[in-house]
Amino acid sequence: MRKLSIRILVALVTLAISLTFSWLLHRLRQPKPAPVEAAPCATLTPAAQTEPVAYDEDNAEYPDDSPLSPWEISWFIEAHPTANLKKLWERLHVKDAEAYSDFSECGNCAAKLDWYDLDTEPGDEAVLKISDDARESYRYLVFKPIEKTDDYRFIGHVDEWGKYKESQSFVAVGAGKGLLVTQGQSASGSGVAYYHNRVFEMTRNRLREIASYECEGHQSGEFDLPTRTFSTRILDIQKREGQIRVKLELNAIYSTWFAGDEPLQLFSKRQVAVFVSSHNSNPVLDRNESTITARELEHMYKVDSMTPDDFLQYNLFELLNLATRGDRAQKAWLKAFLKKSESGAEKRQLLAALGK
Repeated sequence: MRKLSIRILVALVTLAISLTFSWLLHRLRQPKPAPVEAAPCATLTPAAQTEPVAYDEDNAEYPDDSPLSPWEISWFIEAHPTANLKKLWERLHVKDAEAYSDFSECGNCAAKLDWYDLDTEPGDEAVLKISDDARESYRYLVFKPIEKTDDYRFIGHVDEWGKYKESQSFVAVGAGKGLLVTQGQSASGSGVAYYHNRVFEMTRNRLREIASYECEGHQSGEFDLPTRTFSTRILDIQKREGQIRVKLELNAIYSTWFAGDEPLQLFSKRQVAVFVSSHNSNPVLDRNESTITARELEHMYKVDSMTPDDFLQYNLFELLNLATRGDRAQKAWLKAFLKKSESGAEKRQLLAALGK
């Protein structure tokens, strides 16, 4: 029994050794597996690039089938700032501008739509302002809604130029209705900036200019002349016997750089001008109700128009007051100015007032 147990144990040990040896031999005979490469991080496949959306088409023309309404024109210009508007002007029967851009081709146009009551009938009129800052030009289109329809009637247009500042428009109430006023630049240059106002009455079928005047200006002194700065404001607009009367206040300030680093103010003055116009005439100055003459208005409120004689003649009262009541610097300037002036009645009066 003991021998049998030993034999069984020896057989089991031999079997275990045999199995272990076979497993090791099998593992050694297997081919070595190829190394596994690390997979790269997952990335999103880039989407195909698309062309940018074009909001403007160079030299786009106003469509022939689009209505001639202020809304449609405004939308078109905002969407096409470099549009070609030649066909639009042909459809509206707008003639080319003589002194400003004709807007046949826009450099960088923008549109702004305002609504004003410009007549005595119900409803507001549309004033569409087209600006082309690249060409310093501005065009105002006036439309009247056609009653009980969605259509508009084109009344007329106004062209303005603005080099130093943008042209503006506003409504002045007078003569029983609203009057369209547009502001533009009259002159520019070294030390010069002049602006004008144009006043328009809207009739049933057209715009009629009833007044035009220099509303603001500045010209630096040269040739010993003082610097002049002026502004205006509308005092009243009336309609009498078929005539429209525009009453203006003109305020002028004269100064000089005679001495020191600060300008020396000489004097200021206030004047009144009344312009009268009718359906068959251009605006003219009413001499009876104005405190300024047409010649003085032309010489003192126009660029490069004032001479030393003009300055003495039209400002004699203010200069006499300066000679008697002015301070030391003002009197010193007046003496120096008169010394270079030609002989005349005004010069003699001023020298006498100075005690010369």
